[in-house]
Amino acid sequence: MRNLTLVNDAQIIQKRNTLNRLMNRSNDFLFSIDTLYLPNVVSENIDTASLSQNRSDIQRIDKSIQSMKFNRILEGYQSKPDFTISYNHIDRTRSRNAKSVHAAGMVSIPIAPWSSKMYKSNAKGIGMEIRAMQTKTGDHQ
Repeated sequence: MRNLTLVNDAQIIQKRNTLNRLMNRSNDFLFSIDTLYLPNVVSENIDTASLSQNRSDIQRIDKSIQSMKFNRILEGYQSKPDFTISYNHIDRTRSRNAKSVHAAGMVSIPIAPWSSKMYKSNAKGIGMEIRAMQTKTGDHQ
């Protein structure tokens, strides 16, 4: 018990010194607690939904969830065929014929069975991460 008291006292001193440093005061300055002060907060008027919307950690998690939803949509697009066309004009310095052009087309078709399973499992994993984050914030959509 005495050990816990010593640890607690050391933490109080450390945090007091940090506060004094932040407030540009000497480390010897002691804070006192005003026991007569009553805050003007009435518990009936507190709207927890509006308070949660203003919290930066909740907003950061909401933005992460939105980003993960976009990643899940992108994962669905990656399982579809991809078409690419390239057109290049070749410089006179590299070729004798100044009117040389290079055109190329490419098609990638993910037909392997393991690739479709990979896309599906990635999308499912992202969905589980979204549900976990929604559970963490209390937002069950």
